Amino acid sequence: HLLFPSQSLANYYFTHLKTNKPYSVKSPGLEKRELIKKQEKTEKLKCIYIGGANLQKGWDVIEEVFDKLLKDYQNKIELRIYGHKKKTERSRLNKYSSVKFFESFDPNQIAEVFSWADVGLAPTYFEGYSRTIREYMMYGAAPISTEAFGIPDVIIPNENGIIIKKPYDQSLYAALEKILKEPKFLEDMKVKAKNTPITSVDEEFNEIFKI
Repeated sequence: HLLFPSQSLANYYFTHLKTNKPYSVKSPGLEKRELIKKQEKTEKLKCIYIGGANLQKGWDVIEEVFDKLLKDYQNKIELRIYGHKKKTERSRLNKYSSVKFFESFDPNQIAEVFSWADVGLAPTYFEGYSRTIREYMMYGAAPISTEAFGIPDVIIPNENGIIIKKPYDQSLYAALEKILKEPKFLEDMKVKAKNTPITSVDEEFNEIFKI
């Protein structure tokens, strides 16, 4: 019996290998942490990215897009970047006062860190499940990500998040520009993201034992 963390990964697997074995899709699940009240809305769009300088996670896209976006929309965006602070703070984005650089956060701080954001960014090139996207949603941040495995399984495009396509830099810029120009579009996405069902670790284990 085969197990996959996401349906999209299973679909890809079966396009390359034919087998008659039964299979199930069982995700790792997420721990249910205490939710905190979202911080009060401000006039600035608050974005978060937690991939550090990791190119697989799309750091090149983040740097390219925000270097342009922050010039075009001055005083309208705040960006918090977590991970690899020594590298990211030497990037082109260090000239913008609205960009803050941090080391990776303690998992116990995730509610506070993620609840700050309006938008959770993950222009990743590869995933198998993507905990990050689901955690963004759990804490009320509208996710913007790619079609990497596991992500189309949970994001309904332009409903509870946005799926960007290649070229990622152009697509991400367009998505953020739309959000800046259409505040209600963002607010609707945030509500739907937070209401998206995300299974817990215990729930997934119970399902596995039924196989």
